[in-house]
Amino acid sequence: MTLSLLLNIATTIAVIIGAYVALRGLGEWKKQLKGNTEYDLARRTLIKTFKVRDAFLQVRNPFMSLKKEEGEEDLVKAEQREFQKRLDKLHSQWSELYVEILETEAIYGRETKNIFQSLIDCKKELESDIWMYFWLKGAYAGPGATVDDNPERVEANRRKVFQQSKDPEKDEITKELNSAVSKIEEFFRPKLKMK
Repeated sequence: MTLSLLLNIATTIAVIIGAYVALRGLGEWKKQLKGNTEYDLARRTLIKTFKVRDAFLQVRNPFMSLKKEEGEEDLVKAEQREFQKRLDKLHSQWSELYVEILETEAIYGRETKNIFQSLIDCKKELESDIWMYFWLKGAYAGPGATVDDNPERVEANRRKVFQQSKDPEKDEITKELNSAVSKIEEFFRPKLKMK
């Protein structure tokens, strides 16, 4: 065997080993990239979910410091303004979470969007209950219109709008909210253990 033949064989073996190492490294890099992406998405989504939960609870906080603005006819308008501030914060937090919901759908598929459905339903129900709260107070009734403000109906609505207890067992809406957040946590929490 000549020296040039040995050099060619050694070069070929080195190229094959180099290609193998490169392909193996690329595979590991892809796994690490996927793991990092899933970890970051899980972390961001859980943080934003918790911010939505906290904003939701703040909307339902029964304490409200109301001040009539100059020229304002009644406290209903002041109460509406306070609720709107609270809802604006909830909507802001929701907008941030929605970006993560879309990214979750892009990475894991359309069916994973369903894990957020209970939270979406809680938000829609709260907004509807607040609208009904003011409707029962006559805020949307035109001149001469009457509102069915049956005391039982008013009380049932008030219990939905305002948090009755920090104990979820004593407050059905908080219980539903915590259940919705738990579904999201169950999906994302295992992805935080990857790193």
